[in-house]
Amino acid sequence: MKYSFRELVDLKKLQDLTDELYTATAIPASFATTKGEILTGSGWQKICTDFHRKNPLSRNRCTKSDANIRKKLYEGSSFIVYECPHGLTDAVAPILIEGKHVANLLSGQIFMAPPDKTKEDFFREQAQAYGYDEAEYIRAFYEVPVFSEEKFTAALSFLSKLAEFVADLGLRKLRELKTMEKLSKDEITRKT
Repeated sequence: MKYSFRELVDLKKLQDLTDELYTATAIPASFATTKGEILTGSGWQKICTDFHRKNPLSRNRCTKSDANIRKKLYEGSSFIVYECPHGLTDAVAPILIEGKHVANLLSGQIFMAPPDKTKEDFFREQAQAYGYDEAEYIRAFYEVPVFSEEKFTAALSFLSKLAEFVADLGLRKLRELKTMEKLSKDEITRKT
């Protein structure tokens, strides 16, 4: 596609929208390019921003997981809910414009049930394996939001519709840009 997702949507308005959603519901949401560049982010958890995504070894696991999920989206999945390699639940929906996968809407960095001792032990082992400050890491672990499956499913239904709406806005902008290009070419042709 000739135009990037950035050129087709107002990222500032999307950021405002997902910030308001997070403020009202505590549902995290972000938009990202198909290559994984985060364009907006609301509700990202400290456990990811300050630990998983900062440490080169754990970030590598995140990057590989992101690539596997993108592959599944390319294969035609409309919404994927999965557990990341670090033990958090995430979800992603593709944004398609004219049949082309141009971006993703992400949600997650949550738990689907209150963490138990086994889950805490798993995170403590990660802290040791990656050399995190264990006390800070476990504090971040306890800040991760917990959503029931019912509430997260409802949130994903909303976010899926939001992804479709954003795709429609992008398509309208794309058509507008194409029309302007055609008019410009026609004008040049008339002048010659």
